[in-house]
Amino acid sequence: MHVRTRSSAAAATALAIAAFLALAGCSSSGGEAGPKPAGPGSSSGSGSGAGKADPGKGGSVLGRDAVDGDLRKALTKAGLDPAQGMTTSERNGVKRPDMVDWLAVVKSAEAEQALPKLGAELERAGWKPAQVEGNVLTYRKSGWSMLASSLPGGAEMPKVPEGSSMIQLSAHQLDGDEG
Repeated sequence: MHVRTRSSAAAATALAIAAFLALAGCSSSGGEAGPKPAGPGSSSGSGSGAGKADPGKGGSVLGRDAVDGDLRKALTKAGLDPAQGMTTSERNGVKRPDMVDWLAVVKSAEAEQALPKLGAELERAGWKPAQVEGNVLTYRKSGWSMLASSLPGGAEMPKVPEGSSMIQLSAHQLDGDEG
């Protein structure tokens, strides 16, 4: 007897997100060559977080700090505390200029309520939905793509306790004409 359940879809989603994060964290440049230290005090002003200007687009490509601001505002509006999560896009105080991410483990009920609120807030901030499929949302804005997802703990994700979910937002600067 063959029975398909949502768990296989959730496992596939978890695998896709893990691959997405792994590829994003392992760029061909080694990840350490691009960003330069902002200096003592690591100000969030114009240093490495300023992003790239694109004269062909009238300078409309967002900088990293603007994307980080959108992400943190969406988290706050969704009832999540940005300080309670963690990021992988900052190493030794140096922020990757082409990536912003955040992830945390929260109660499943909180995650279920937060994901639609995150999406609504991202849309209010000008992010355009590229794909919405269950608990995975994808948005684009001015040369960036953002993935927002919620994955339940338990059998599919043994490191996340039963009754909890992992919420993850990951934004990457796109190469080329997309935006």
